[in-house]
Order: sequence, then structure tokens, then C-alpha cells
Amino acid sequence: MVVRAFLFALLAAQLPAQPIRPRDPAPGRLLIAKRDLSDPNFAETVVFLLDYSRKGALGLILNRPTNISVARVFRDLPSAQARSDKVFSGGPVEPSSLRALQRSATRLEGARAVIDEVYVVSESAQIDKAFRQGVPPEELRFFAGYAGWAPAQLDREIELGAWLLTDADADLVFHAKPESLWKLLIRRSESRFARLKSAPCGVLPRSTEFYGCFSATPWPCTRQCWSIDPSPP
Repeated sequence: MVVRAFLFALLAAQLPAQPIRPRDPAPGRLLIAKRDLSDPNFAETVVFLLDYSRKGALGLILNRPTNISVARVFRDLPSAQARSDKVFSGGPVEPSSLRALQRSATRLEGARAVIDEVYVVSESAQIDKAFRQGVPPEELRFFAGYAGWAPAQLDREIELGAWLLTDADADLVFHAKPESLWKLLIRRSESRFARLKSAPCGVLPRSTEFYGCFSATPWPCTRQCWSIDPSPP
């Protein structure tokens, strides 16, 4: 019995890690609320996933700026008083908590990379350093609260057709007009130039690929991949 257990453990250790399928939620991907998602906490939102595991998921809403200035939040930091940009509402969970996303082409010491050029900054010393270095609002955004899901909750919402899923990039995360980001992505996904693809998920170019369930498909549905056709039919 001991030998069998040892051999099983050895075999398991040699097996390659299960790859993340491109249609699955994962850190660095965007959740795009479907038009019929009526929950006021998430209606017409775009959520940037920071964490996803068996323990649940955590993300930041990218397109809900508030009227609260960054200077007001950091009123004790002299380096922040010149800031006129606004804090974003990152989600309904722990609205008094604060997280920052910083865009940088070079590696940021002490910050956690999510995707290329996008880092999560949480230490006050790092934030003060960014202020003193004059990092502009276009490259440093603050989020009060976050969006959180219990284990398997987000997966079920995706299967039910509440969200579309696509890969993020720095240009989308730091979109110049965040209030219009949801309309941009939902219209792109519904474009009349879009057509269903027969290729498996992951084969299509990621920059144009969306993953999700179609509302006409009963749950549990099979997630399908589709992308923007660059030329009219």
C-alpha cells in the first residue's frame, strides 16, 4: 500500500500543471456585464480580475469614477495635493479599502504584476513615491472597494450568461474614457461584423476574442468563442 501511494505521488508530481483554458476566468481578464445583468452593483460594468482561485475571485470595476478626488483621500500626503483626478468605485465589497493600479513599462519593485505593464500597488510608501515622481492619472488610478465572489460563484454567473469574458491589456485597463469602456466592449461584442467561429477557444486572435454564453442557450451552456470579423459579410 505504501509503495502504491508513493508511486501515485511520484506520478502526480510529474504530470504537467493543468493549463488555464482561455475561456476560463483568470487574473488579467475582463468581465463585461451583459445588457440584461440587472444587479445595480454590476450593471454596465467592466471588471478587471486580480485574483481567481478555488477560494473565490476578486476584481476591480474599471468604469465607475466617483466625485471624490485623490487629493482628498490622501490629504495627509503633501505629494498628493496637486492631484485633481477622481477615485474609482472598485466594487461593493469593503468600500473603505483602497487599491491602486499603476501602468509601467518597467518592473515596479514591491508591486504585483497582473498583466504586462499593469501592477497592483497597495503600500503607502509606493504610492507616495509615485506621487513624488509625478506619475500622471493616466498611469495611476485608485479604487475604493472591490468586487468579490465566493468559491464557484463567478463560474456559475458566467455559465448563466451574466458576463462576457475577454483578455485585458494596459490600454483597456487605463482607457482614456473609462465611462465609455462598457459601451465600447459590449458594442464590439455585438457588432454586426461579428460572426460565430467554429474554431476551438484559444485558436482565434486574443485581441478580438470573447468568451461567454448566449442568453438563448439554457444553463448549463457550452461556452462559445467568437470574434470580430474585420470585414463586412
